[in-house]
Amino acid sequence: MPLEGAGDLERLAQQSPDAAATLRTTPPACEWVAARSGGVVLAESGVTWGSRYAPEREARRFAARVAAQAPDVIVLLGFETGYRVEALLEQTEARIVVYESDPKRLRSALEARAGLGWLADPRLRFALSPEQLGAAFEDVYQAGLRVCSEVHPVLQQLDGEAVARALRVVAQAKTACDLAAQTRVRASHGWLAQTVDHLGSCLDAPDAAVLAGVFAGRPAVMAAAGPSLDRALPLLREWSDRVVIVAIGQSLGALRAAGIEPHLTHIAESQDVRHQLTRCGDPSQLDLVLLPSSHAGLFEVPVRSRFVAHPVTNPLSGWLRAALDPERGWSPIGGGSSVALSAVSLAASLGCDPIVLVGQDLAFTDDRAYARNSAYDMVALERDEAGALVFSNVRAKSGLFGIDSVDRADADAVAVEAWDGGTVMTSRSYLTFIEQYAKLGGALAARGQRVVNCTGGGARIAGLAHEPLAACLEREAGEAFDARARIRAAHDAAAAPDEARLERAVARALRDAAAVRHDAERGIARVRKLQRTPASVDARALSRIHELEVRMQRRLEALPWFDDLVRGALHDNDLALRRAGGRELELEETLGLSLRLFVTMRDAAREGGQLLARIAGTLEQRAALASVEASGSASATRAD
Repeated sequence: MPLEGAGDLERLAQQSPDAAATLRTTPPACEWVAARSGGVVLAESGVTWGSRYAPEREARRFAARVAAQAPDVIVLLGFETGYRVEALLEQTEARIVVYESDPKRLRSALEARAGLGWLADPRLRFALSPEQLGAAFEDVYQAGLRVCSEVHPVLQQLDGEAVARALRVVAQAKTACDLAAQTRVRASHGWLAQTVDHLGSCLDAPDAAVLAGVFAGRPAVMAAAGPSLDRALPLLREWSDRVVIVAIGQSLGALRAAGIEPHLTHIAESQDVRHQLTRCGDPSQLDLVLLPSSHAGLFEVPVRSRFVAHPVTNPLSGWLRAALDPERGWSPIGGGSSVALSAVSLAASLGCDPIVLVGQDLAFTDDRAYARNSAYDMVALERDEAGALVFSNVRAKSGLFGIDSVDRADADAVAVEAWDGGTVMTSRSYLTFIEQYAKLGGALAARGQRVVNCTGGGARIAGLAHEPLAACLEREAGEAFDARARIRAAHDAAAAPDEARLERAVARALRDAAAVRHDAERGIARVRKLQRTPASVDARALSRIHELEVRMQRRLEALPWFDDLVRGALHDNDLALRRAGGRELELEETLGLSLRLFVTMRDAAREGGQLLARIAGTLEQRAALASVEASGSASATRAD
């Protein structure tokens, strides 16, 4: 039966449109043979994908073994003719990602068993390339879920290299998701507190949104501090008047040592990294872009101009900016797990195209960790007795932060594809950044902005163009222009924010937070009463609990940054619901989840109210000071 006639592509496309699009133009290429039990198995290169006798029974035994591990997500490398998938859907509630390295193989399998209604199961995803595999896994995975990866022995035999690459993609995607979740849960409270602490400094500095589109169509070079930056500096100095140079704090010293003054320097760290600005010359002529959560000391360094950029990862700062200027609203940058990723988002907000990467090795090029003269050039890489890479002179870097540490540390190095082919060693933490760069490049490409990796060394980043810096600059850079003058003109022309408007928004938010707390306390009382008398629980009682949850969550729509206060507990609730799958929860489970939600919201409303009160206090102090200054100015005018 033709595949299209059976509607299988349409079913598969409901959850996996990219895989379905690939299959539409892919002809079958494998044979299939009838099994004695009546099923069919693929035959390829002299081997069969399953038992010639009873492939369905074999698949049920396989699914029982996997189900015993109680996975939340199953990555299945090798579809065969689908019996394994079918058995897993019957025996588990897990979400399943199926990967086939050869689209012709999957097309052949679907032709052999046309009319599979379960292809539209919402728990199921298909992938036919490493990129599709990473996206499909991220679609179903959430930090904390149990993952089981199963490799079909025939796929291992026929295409072991594809199997190894697929397992790396899954491991990298899982690590990236886990690290991002850990960062959000661990750091979000700190970001909130620092944003409140720095409110006055943020109000004194123009929003980086005043630079939006200032360099539309002009190329930007984002200079990171990887070892390959050394090679790029002579050429970058030659072309520095025809590109926008965006540095990060770590690379500033290397640029200045080469006679290059960046047009913007971006620092995102919440740690005290003033040494990145002060140990490489006079900072007073720098144009600096900080985040609201950057360390307080960075707002005190004397610079020519200072901007504050508001990342999507800090919803409180976005709420504050939108309250200050509702017509313009929030103009965020993309944010990211590294300052370099944040700097690329910043360059994109300027309208730059292309955004050229240099020094973004994300790997240990030539067994080195950093560019010469960069902030942490003192850290070296060595080989230990077994030939493994280790960091040395780590104590010197830690000392800059007032921390004592060991002097040698394991680099935790793994091999990845190199910028120009072959392999290069990198750290597992860098793997996360490589994955995030691939995503960011795709997101910017959809907006019509290109990211070109001209690092000339280090790791290759999927989806980005890779070419020598000279060729890119010769093609993209046009006439010379004064980037610094445009930046400073935008800074000096920026209007002061309307703080009275923010005061009114804070007053409304305080009322909303109090209402959330009131609803949450009512919910806690109701749930605890039902837990004491479970026999009295009926549909009406549960409906009243649900109504309170909905009302409370509607109130929270006006306070989106409260998510950072409740992220950890809600993450645990979401995990419990995901693990339950389609199973109906027991009464005890339902009440337990509701109680956790209400307690979390009560505590968040209390903490959020305290943060709002601190914001209100800062605004009152600023208003009082402005009144005194205005009064003094008026007195001086009358005296004159």
